[in-house]
Amino acid sequence: MPVELTWWGHATCTVEDSDTRVLTDPLFVRRLAHLRRRRGAVPPPEAWRADVALVSHLHADHLH
Repeated sequence: MPVELTWWGHATCTVEDSDTRVLTDPLFVRRLAHLRRRRGAVPPPEAWRADVALVSHLHADHLH
């Protein structure tokens, strides 16, 4: 099975390989403090499903 990558905006994406799903820098809201999503809709609830969440650093826009 090929690796599947889905970009959800900003630094948030999912990487799926061999039935394992990794979520990077989760941010699933339209607005967070002074930041706002400029392109695309807020990802659907199924985008939140993951086996592992990877957080690159502890800023609110990378760890929501």
